[in-house]
Amino acid sequence: MEAKHGEDQISADDVRTLSIKYGPNGERSRTFRESVQEMQQCHFDEFPLEPRTCLEYLRAVAEIAESCYGQHLAWAQQSKIPEGDRAIFEDEVLSKVLDAAIKFDGYNVSNSLAFELIVRRKQLLCEAHVGNPSQPSYEASDYFMGTRYRPGGGIVVPSLTEHALSSALHRLDASLEVRVVDLMEPPYADRTLIYFYKDWYLRLVGGHTVCGDLGGHFVGFLFDRANNVGDSFTGGNALQRRITQSFLLNFLQLVCEMKPDILVHTHFLSPELVASLRRRHGLKVPQVTVVTDMDVHAWWFQQPTDQYFVPREVAKFQLIADGVPKNDITVSGIPIMPQFQDTLKAVQNLSKRERRLRFLREMDAPLHDTFLPDCDRPVVVQMSTGRSVTHIFKNLITMETPIILVLVCGRQADARKQLEQVEVPQRHRVALLGFTSCIHELLAIADVVISKPGGLITSEVLACGLMMVVVDPYPGQEERNASMLLEEGAGIWIWDYRDAPYRLDRILSSPPESKFSLAWYKQNARRIAKPDAAFKVARYVLSDAPRQRMLVEERGDLESSSTSPNGPPVATQSPTFWTPPPLISSGSIFSEDPLRVRRTSPVRRLSMKDFAQMKVLDANAVPHTGESEDSSDTEDGSETHSYLQVQED
Repeated sequence: MEAKHGEDQISADDVRTLSIKYGPNGERSRTFRESVQEMQQCHFDEFPLEPRTCLEYLRAVAEIAESCYGQHLAWAQQSKIPEGDRAIFEDEVLSKVLDAAIKFDGYNVSNSLAFELIVRRKQLLCEAHVGNPSQPSYEASDYFMGTRYRPGGGIVVPSLTEHALSSALHRLDASLEVRVVDLMEPPYADRTLIYFYKDWYLRLVGGHTVCGDLGGHFVGFLFDRANNVGDSFTGGNALQRRITQSFLLNFLQLVCEMKPDILVHTHFLSPELVASLRRRHGLKVPQVTVVTDMDVHAWWFQQPTDQYFVPREVAKFQLIADGVPKNDITVSGIPIMPQFQDTLKAVQNLSKRERRLRFLREMDAPLHDTFLPDCDRPVVVQMSTGRSVTHIFKNLITMETPIILVLVCGRQADARKQLEQVEVPQRHRVALLGFTSCIHELLAIADVVISKPGGLITSEVLACGLMMVVVDPYPGQEERNASMLLEEGAGIWIWDYRDAPYRLDRILSSPPESKFSLAWYKQNARRIAKPDAAFKVARYVLSDAPRQRMLVEERGDLESSSTSPNGPPVATQSPTFWTPPPLISSGSIFSEDPLRVRRTSPVRRLSMKDFAQMKVLDANAVPHTGESEDSSDTEDGSETHSYLQVQED
């Protein structure tokens, strides 16, 4: 049967193929961008290369070019590689192969090992020519730099080991093996949980569901209501069983196979799993929790945890009120990439003009027309804020004070096209950016940042000593981050976008010595900034403190086991280094209700051979082989039939 215009001829269910689309004359017709948008990466346990970079690389290409060949032409032109270099011809051939496979053959290349190798080779060619285009170095053939766009227009997908903490660890000890695990990605979480926990939550809190803005208010209510370590409303029953069923076995298997020296958590889900394994299954691995919100919600409280790193003093007080010993808490700040500290040190003794000239040299996008020749205007950076980005931009350009406005659009390619059509008054200069690997360079010369108050971006803005304008905070954590900025005098909160030009004009026109001037806000930001947070955490992780503490805890277990005449060691009521938290019936920490002590359960020892038998650790799920069941609802010390132990070779 002959295909008609626009008809999709679906092939068999094969994760390596896409549907074939035809044009008006029966020819195959599929664009690069729509193909990449339709691609879905499937998890394979036996896939030999990790991390998989193909799909993320193609998405990055689609944001800046119409095809892989189009990105190749831009790279060849901007990278300053000598004419005739074989890398140019090799990259051209690889780009054409990718385009043919995607646009004509209809391959879902993200699920192909062969195309993963091709994409990695293209990234290696890009990376090899970054430092010296005329003398490429291929020493980093198995290492990714952690930035999307490199100088010269090349693209490198972030590797798993390149983020703030792992970068700091590698700087202190280059021999370390650091692996970053995202429990909200396969194989650690199933797709149902990922949808409800990430995708549906973001739609709900952002007002993109049928509930509208009521969805965000509902999330805020649940967040505040759940902020009590002694309240079962936090989801400690059914939700905990679902998380355990989805995460626990795969994550535990990874821990057993890797035998890590220490676990560092930057989200509250993973310490819950490890703490449960240590309490109930005898796992002997130190864990450190790094709180990435300005306030500490009850979800972060998971004992036993060897050390908490929190962003400010009030967060330390909140953990102490929940029952954590004060010696187990360090006020460090939220870790940011070490590049921020490097850049700030490099510009601290430079004049404003020298800073901006250096910025133009280091930036990975040409901004000379925006910043030169006038270097005296204040620089306002508007970060992408979702659906409101266009409305905020249109209001900002009505300001009377001449500014340099840099808008970081990120993934919002459609919004960028709309913004390019907006007529900007001549008194302002505007630059529109996509993704950039040099955000630390941009913030180092900025004066004001307009953004949602996420924990990381807030810490980056404070580290650079900038005033922050808060817009569209999500109910819960982001609203509390915004309150901190207002409390410390480091920012303002814009409820109505139409107020932005009036309020910023007043601040920018105020004398530097006056209160509520730009200089006043920036001074307050520098006062509360903690740019070295990543190194504080890294130094503790590399010290002997976590391991020495674990040894003491093990000795405590041995002493308790010596008093038990039969069976394996049993956890004591008050384990070493852990004060059981008070469970308070009301929401106030000053409640006079009697305190209740958490009950502990016998230690169950885990071994790798038991993974074949244990399908789930959930009372409501499919029962596993054996007679015992693990109920997450009760921990009353009842008899268990199997004792499993984490064994080392």
